Amino acid sequence: MGGRRKMTTRDYTSARRSKNAIPSRGAAARVCRVRASLVSDLGCARRVLPALPTLLREGRSRARFLHELRATFVALAIVLVVGLWVMPPIVDWLADAFFPPEEVVRGKLFSKKTRLVANPSRDPFATACATLYWLAGWFGVFRLFVRAGARALGEPAAARASAVEATLISGARTMAASARTLVEASKGAVTGAIRGAGLGDSSIDAGSRYAIRGELGRGGMGIVHLAEDTVLGREVALKELPAHFLGSEELSERFRVEARALARLSHPGIVQVYDLVEGPSGSFMAMELVRGGSLDDRLVEGRPMPVAEVARIGRAMALALAHAHAEGVIHRDFKPQNVLMTEQGEPKITDFGLAKMQEGPKLTRAGAMMGSPAYMSPEQATGGATDGKTDVYSLGVTLFQMAAGRLPFEEEGPALFMAHLQNEPPRLEALNAEVPAELADLVARMLAKEPATRPSLDEVADVLGRLLGAGDEAAHG
Repeated sequence: MGGRRKMTTRDYTSARRSKNAIPSRGAAARVCRVRASLVSDLGCARRVLPALPTLLREGRSRARFLHELRATFVALAIVLVVGLWVMPPIVDWLADAFFPPEEVVRGKLFSKKTRLVANPSRDPFATACATLYWLAGWFGVFRLFVRAGARALGEPAAARASAVEATLISGARTMAASARTLVEASKGAVTGAIRGAGLGDSSIDAGSRYAIRGELGRGGMGIVHLAEDTVLGREVALKELPAHFLGSEELSERFRVEARALARLSHPGIVQVYDLVEGPSGSFMAMELVRGGSLDDRLVEGRPMPVAEVARIGRAMALALAHAHAEGVIHRDFKPQNVLMTEQGEPKITDFGLAKMQEGPKLTRAGAMMGSPAYMSPEQATGGATDGKTDVYSLGVTLFQMAAGRLPFEEEGPALFMAHLQNEPPRLEALNAEVPAELADLVARMLAKEPATRPSLDEVADVLGRLLGAGDEAAHG
């Protein structure tokens, strides 16, 4: 009567949600874990599947969903390859081992003949093995699909990828890198043979030091490669300005300006530059490799970030921009896509391609608009003079997007420029009740039309620091 009550699936599920550790209690506990996991997956599927049309219809949500589906695609490829080419011979071998052919003797005393006849249980066994494999494989793929959808929707229970998903992605990257290494090695052998025959250009460029392992991204102005510095033995991000852009002196000079801007900035919140190599095949900039994706990857339409995260990340970005300004560098294209996140969740500003330096050539023509429209300050929208307050405005747009789950101005085309020039953004607290008045006031001042009325970056960092400290006291008090 006074014995310990048997743990049920409901007990385990509720304890799992409350993040309490459940000690192992033999087979019963394992069964409860499996049942609780199935119940959790089914509940997740009921929420994710009806939301799929919304995920696929909105551009930002669709991009995030496809990004989260990486492990699902890898698992699907593994299931298909193993099921179509690896499993059949294994199943045949197992079937023959467990159910070998039977000897059948026929005939009379002096005319006996022995024949091997297939065991009648062999084919059902093989069919059962194949069916179990496909059921388990498709269930695993479906589970990864549902978890990816849950992360795209911002569900707390699936905030991070599981160890299995991380292993799948890491393994795929390793295999892809190995394949690219083999391809590069074969290309190098062919190129060496051509040069040895005196048929090719033997000039030395970035390829003599940096071995390209993969591609991290590309845009209208160039490509960013995953590369290895063969001299120092470290991985770097290798930004390339392709050879067909070298004919433009303005683009080539902007590439050099970005390298010089990053080289003079030494701050934990700014990506480091290691090297600049220019050759006949293009210009290459070796930079610090940041593996956590961009801040834009973490923004989900309609889902504000926690205020504490907004304050923490925002303060770090403000301090990094303040350091750049102190060194005479204005970014002029600040936006979430140009903020990389480390695996520890710390921001690092990158892409100073439109940077303005106090010294150096003036590359912007009078009246020309520079920057990204959604984050562009009013003075940029009119082609006017820019200074450090331009970055304050762009940072304000970014903080607004982080805290509200949307941009302050959602117009498109010419109407977006007019909104930056004339319209007042909505109040943050009206879009997110959890935003404190101090943060809402700060962002409103950062989005002021007149640059002179915007706060300094030091003031922005101070206010966000106070909010972060208040949040920490509330969490521990």
